Amino acid sequence: MIDWVSAVLPCKHDPSKLISGLVMAFDTQGNNEWTVNKTLSVEGSYSSKIQIKSHTENQIYISGNPTKFLQGHNLFGTNDLVGLMGKFFDELLKHKELGLCPDPFQYANIKDGHYELTRVDVNETWHLNNQKDVLSWIRAVGESAYLK
Repeated sequence: MIDWVSAVLPCKHDPSKLISGLVMAFDTQGNNEWTVNKTLSVEGSYSSKIQIKSHTENQIYISGNPTKFLQGHNLFGTNDLVGLMGKFFDELLKHKELGLCPDPFQYANIKDGHYELTRVDVNETWHLNNQKDVLSWIRAVGESAYLK
């Protein structure tokens, strides 16, 4: 199940509506070194928040759990990233206060999965019958995957 997504999506928008403040750094003389717009928290239908900010004039950055945003939990969900992101984006468009206005080409690209992913977390659960099966599974995965 897809648990977290960070992505840059093509979408015309009003950048002033996607700011929730600024973060600034100053050097020892008080000169501004850099300024970054803070991400805006958007609450989903079931009170699960997602972070969104303007990335460029025609791109937005989103980060969060789209499954929780859509259904309020992530006890179960889908591995269909393109379908999930399409439904998630449709739900974002219902928030008129965000000023999102993708053109038809941008909308089609999002629905078809043509955007930059910067992070995708996937969570899977297996039911194993006993400790012997668990240890065997861990050994097998340990030979073909990276484990912390």
